Amino acid sequence: MANPIIEAYKILQEKIRQDNMRLYLELLDSRVSTVKAKSIQELLKQKVEVTHIHEMLEDNSPDVRISALKYLEKMGRLDCEILKELFKDVSSTIRKEAVKLYLSLGCENFEFIYPLAKDPDFKVRFQLISSFIEFYPEDLDKLKEKFIGETNPQIKILLNITENISEVVLSNNVPLNLKKLILKRYFESNDSITVYNTFSNIYKETDKTIKIILIKYISGLPCEISKTFFTKNIEDETDIELLFELVNRGKKICGNDIIPDFAIEKFIDSEIAKIKNFGFKLAAEKDDMGYVDYARELLEVVEDELLNGPVNYLLHFLDYTLLEKVPEFLESVSVKRKNYALQIIKKLKAEQFLMEVSKIAENKKFPVNLRKNALSILKVLKANSFWETPFNILKDEAENGTLKLTALTTLLKLNPEVMPNVLE
Repeated sequence: MANPIIEAYKILQEKIRQDNMRLYLELLDSRVSTVKAKSIQELLKQKVEVTHIHEMLEDNSPDVRISALKYLEKMGRLDCEILKELFKDVSSTIRKEAVKLYLSLGCENFEFIYPLAKDPDFKVRFQLISSFIEFYPEDLDKLKEKFIGETNPQIKILLNITENISEVVLSNNVPLNLKKLILKRYFESNDSITVYNTFSNIYKETDKTIKIILIKYISGLPCEISKTFFTKNIEDETDIELLFELVNRGKKICGNDIIPDFAIEKFIDSEIAKIKNFGFKLAAEKDDMGYVDYARELLEVVEDELLNGPVNYLLHFLDYTLLEKVPEFLESVSVKRKNYALQIIKKLKAEQFLMEVSKIAENKKFPVNLRKNALSILKVLKANSFWETPFNILKDEAENGTLKLTALTTLLKLNPEVMPNVLE
């Protein structure tokens, strides 16, 4: 027997989807190019099959043409012949995209793409070389012949790139975007041990920007290979932002065991909100209650961003002193503080604030996500007497579709008997 809650949810979800898609299909005929482009993008998000999108590659607006191109790409309806025609498009953005797609799709008739080595737009020529490096590195020498006389310095660097990756990455003459491209290619084309040895050696000599990129790639290797790198550099690192990257990336593959206590303390002492909050998160994961008093002090800060870590840290330990801050947070003009209040109410099951929660859910001035969070609390705390809140949202034709879906699941929990009235 079908679950009535699931069935009701599916019915409403499909109704909202069909209404939205019907609107976007109609807007494909709009004379306003931005509206037409947006409609294509929304239809793509929902994977709606539209048979005549390819015709929009001939639209007067480049925005519409690029949206149509991306639609056809994502829907798997591109072929080499379509892309060859786009090499002649007056928009360099479309020519550039066509080059990338032509080579990434495995189109090997290079005679049609070679003329773009003389494209008047630098970005198209740059894309041509970088795509060859990524997809057809073995054919790069043939392409170089087409670039005789090239004057752009970045392209010249790319054409004459050496196999010595350390030399390239450490050079002051190579732009950052080229270094990123070369590191990406090296990572994808070599085995884990080779990548580790090369990148860990470069790491010792390079600047902070490249170090952050290298940390990302090394964290993509198995823990048994990269653990030594992370443990050693975490111990030695004095730059707080690099330490953050090392710990954040390292813990994802090797777990919390590689994180020393001093790193957590440094993070919590940091003035950078993201890093301070991360420190509190790590302390909570380790069940370290040593920062409870400090977290309580931080509840008085003016900056919203600094509240996230302390609030979640204290909630981890079910600190009921947080309830004292709920009225203040609810009255704040800050949406973030209202959200913190909702988190506290939900986690500590503070039913005395259900009226305020209901008012947030009903208030159309508030962001949808905040209202959804409020509805979720009504459902979780089984606030049956507030069933009219989700009911009224569902009956209001002007309400947001995703909000209605949350309201539906809430109403089914609080008062399922009235559901037939909603789905009429």
